[in-house]
Amino acid sequence: MPRVSIIVPTYNRPHLLERALCSIMQQTFRDFEVIVVNDAGCSVENHVRKFKAFSIKTINLTANGGSSIARNKAIECASGKYIAYLDDDDIFYPEHIQSLYTAAESTASDFVYSECADVLENACGETIAEVERVFPPYHPSLIKRKNFIPVCCILHARALFEKTGFFDPKILFAEDWEMWFRMSRITSFYHLRKVTCEYRKSIVQENKNAQSKTLENNQSFANLLFEKYNIVADIRKRFPIIPEEVLQQVSLQFKNRPVYLYGAGSYCEQVIPALKNTLAGVFDIHADSVKENIKKRYGVDVLHPAEMVSMADIPVLSTVVDRIADVLESIYSYKGNVEHVFFLDDFFDDVCNAYTIRNNR
Repeated sequence: MPRVSIIVPTYNRPHLLERALCSIMQQTFRDFEVIVVNDAGCSVENHVRKFKAFSIKTINLTANGGSSIARNKAIECASGKYIAYLDDDDIFYPEHIQSLYTAAESTASDFVYSECADVLENACGETIAEVERVFPPYHPSLIKRKNFIPVCCILHARALFEKTGFFDPKILFAEDWEMWFRMSRITSFYHLRKVTCEYRKSIVQENKNAQSKTLENNQSFANLLFEKYNIVADIRKRFPIIPEEVLQQVSLQFKNRPVYLYGAGSYCEQVIPALKNTLAGVFDIHADSVKENIKKRYGVDVLHPAEMVSMADIPVLSTVVDRIADVLESIYSYKGNVEHVFFLDDFFDDVCNAYTIRNNR
């Protein structure tokens, strides 16, 4: 049996499919199988046949069902220990699978992901511009708020599906995000800080209908996260005043433990009374502009994140809402330990569903 199964969904882009398959065949790691899923598009048999020297299975769907159904069909017949993904418009660099496989085996991680370059291309697949994407340090809370891991960057154990189930065919937008979130609840993620692939996007002129559809999809996904997982988007709009239940959980979490706050906005000032007996200080990127106000009102020092180098293992509670990636990147840049970072968003998620229902909000 191969050690890695690479799933390649495709739909009416045979010229891009060939490019994607070429990048797979150039891998330095050779113990893999490829499963191409033609999602009811034009025939790809002649294009796949060009790579007959390699193990390639082709699945032809009779009706277009979207990414979830296509990937699920491939997973059903995958035999590798690990699953990797490559959409037909993306490409792997030669060391991609080897790098991820080595990381998974050496760290005993069931889910590893690398970094990618964002590449803009025209309708012919020609590169227009290349931008290196910034990946913040991994934190379990990050995947709840941001779809930041492109599917081409991922290698995970096939066995995870035994606990999570397959991709949800009912989700038509960001179905991969929902799957990674499910996996994040049962295993740790390992972030390989190395660019190993390209996430390629075609430049198209968006019209107002397309923009409107994107906003509609975003809202639909936000509703799904709330209904299914109690994850709340737009927390400030929903709760300009922090519910007492949230403050009680914050107080219990850090009872008799020194803790720093990150962010000196209105939420910070609402949290300070709950932590007044254990608060070690406040970090904020605009330290100079808020320092006097916080110091005068609460007797707490406001520090620039650069001073985080001395925080050791003291927890940091971020009151910055919906900017988890920025907070992690800032703390990491100043050599802070992101494993000791907590987010106010998570405390909202733990209690807001019951709170919302009880108060009919």
